[in-house]
Amino acid sequence: MAVTPVTAPPQRQPGKAGPAPRIGRPRLFEEVCARIRADIVSGVLAPGDKLPPERELSASLGISRHVLREALRSLENAGLVRLTKGASGGATILDGRTAVARSFQDGVDLGHVTIDELTEARVQFEGLVVTLACARATEEHFAALEADIERVDALTRSGEVKARTEYVTHFYEILASATGNRALVIVSQSLAGIVARIVERVKPDPLYDLADVRRTFLKHLRRRQARKASAVLEAHFETLRAHILAAEAALAGPPPEGKEPGKGARHVLRRRNG
Repeated sequence: MAVTPVTAPPQRQPGKAGPAPRIGRPRLFEEVCARIRADIVSGVLAPGDKLPPERELSASLGISRHVLREALRSLENAGLVRLTKGASGGATILDGRTAVARSFQDGVDLGHVTIDELTEARVQFEGLVVTLACARATEEHFAALEADIERVDALTRSGEVKARTEYVTHFYEILASATGNRALVIVSQSLAGIVARIVERVKPDPLYDLADVRRTFLKHLRRRQARKASAVLEAHFETLRAHILAAEAALAGPPPEGKEPGKGARHVLRRRNG
């Protein structure tokens, strides 16, 4: 998969005075990043595409392998490529939606976003999704949601909690797709995925009534009752928030003697082992 070449800045000759470099000119590796990003946006590079081997790619771009490595590391940190080692390794283009999820996740992991704030954001965001889905959803969407609920119910009954945690976010992807707005699908996937990873980390008690809650939600959605459907989701999100905070507090252990445990909107999730 070819990448559009970049133009390196002119090199100054040793011993010769030259014009001062222009202020604000991006470094060469940043130009490489910008070019690869542009090729992803334009569709020249698609998710799953593998970039050519390092030697070949650096030659085609007219840059050193060191500059290329720096650019690829930057793109990896941004969630746009996956780098693997070995004979079959290299750089693989990722779905750009993972970058959105990663940005959200970093905010939670670094303590910039609390579980209370995340829950509030989901309540408000999914309220919009539900309103649009009520207006635009087709019988095909309803059937997909119903099948998804039965799948979650089966996993719950079989005791496959881990598999259910990994699968449970699919419901929100289907719901968001009913809006017909791909931007909403990306954000919905990101928010639901972050919550799923938090659940996996702190391991709260499973919500065994999840399938029943979703059946009630779907009943209102089919009837195009946006307010009632949103109220069901809001109550579920609040229940999940309480479960997560209780599990996180249990992992953290009792507070130091004489101190009350943190609570309220500024309660920050800590890493399980940190």
